[in-house]
Amino acid sequence: KILQDYSTMKYFLGVLFAVLIVLFNFRLIALDKDFYLEGNFENKQVNSIGYVDNLIGYFKEKNKLDAEFFNEKERRHLEDVKELIKTAIITFYILLLVFILLILRNYRKIFHIFTVSFLFLILAFMVFYFIDFSGLFYNFHLVFFKNNLWVLDNETDNLINFFPETFFYRA
Repeated sequence: KILQDYSTMKYFLGVLFAVLIVLFNFRLIALDKDFYLEGNFENKQVNSIGYVDNLIGYFKEKNKLDAEFFNEKERRHLEDVKELIKTAIITFYILLLVFILLILRNYRKIFHIFTVSFLFLILAFMVFYFIDFSGLFYNFHLVFFKNNLWVLDNETDNLINFFPETFFYRA
């Protein structure tokens, strides 16, 4: 009943559209080899050694992680990351379906809905621009990971050198 009210609906769809844009971007880059390789690594041997292919293959469930490169703690963290990626992609498709169904139901008001959506998206980008990324990154890990496997040491763990915080900032 709450979504039958047009003003509530346009704001709901505006927020939903902004979330879909973020999840769509995540879906595109999470499994994109080119993004991983385009200036994200301080260690330029990564491409020739094949760790990117190994990692993306692991996320796509085509292979296991290289146990010589990733230690036990890193492999356990990457299991959590793989589950997060799967959940995000499934959530994207579910929300996309909901969005399409609601748009079809309210197609006469589509211009207003997309105007509000665009404004929410601009607002979201402005908020992210002014937020301390390191703090956001830290809090993201606290919320989405139920263990401390994400706390890595750059002296002993390849993963933190493989994916420095700047990698996620660029994402």
